[in-house]
Amino acid sequence: MTDTGTLNFLWSQAMLAGFSAAGVNHAVISPGSRSTPLALAMLRQPGLQCDVAVDERSAAFFALGIAKASRRPVLVLATSGTAPANWLPAVIEANQAGAPLIFISADRPPEQQGCGSNQTIDQVRLFGTHVRASYTLGTPEAGFDPAYLHRLAARIFEQTCWPLPGPVHINQPFREPLLPIGEMLPATPLAKICISWSEQVPNPEAIRALALAISGRPGFIVCGELPTEDGFAEALGALAAHLSCPIFAEPLSNLRFRFA
Repeated sequence: MTDTGTLNFLWSQAMLAGFSAAGVNHAVISPGSRSTPLALAMLRQPGLQCDVAVDERSAAFFALGIAKASRRPVLVLATSGTAPANWLPAVIEANQAGAPLIFISADRPPEQQGCGSNQTIDQVRLFGTHVRASYTLGTPEAGFDPAYLHRLAARIFEQTCWPLPGPVHINQPFREPLLPIGEMLPATPLAKICISWSEQVPNPEAIRALALAISGRPGFIVCGELPTEDGFAEALGALAAHLSCPIFAEPLSNLRFRFA
């Protein structure tokens, strides 16, 4: 029979293999006891760059910056109890900014809930409507199918990227002992999981109606927060010149000082 610690680690390895195969290549870890199986699986996952930040609030905002700069999902890990509650400001900002973040909180098993166990709070749907999706998984059980975790990771990767990028929360309980008694098995690389989604194209009729409504009228272009994208500033500058419109760009637009 596989011991509980080995189950925890194999489960974590399968989940991380799924995320890596889907395209995640960066993780930010805030160390803690209950999250140890996932933290070690992250550190041992080939191709996954891991940064350690002890303070959960700082870690979440650090990951938010990485996600906004790279436009790719970033994993964020914390232990149980009040630790994931420190993510809330960054979760809200990721929701509003459309930044793809995957928050994974470790948790106590069901038998330790509601009985005053240390570092135990209700973590189910902790972030309410501020996340694109919320998952509360079961504790690792003998005979689990790794393919289930691979599919789940791929689904979460898609949800954090499309149709509107944003945060996803996973709550993962573990029973003790948290780690294997003997040697930990090395991570097994997983074949790449191909994820694609359809492009959302504006309605041609709506474009024509808008063009007709503003035709021949003076105007200006307002740019809020935008991701950096090659060629966008040049295209916008050409449009503004063609329309004889001034551009008002806030600092987060990445367009300031881009025009001659």
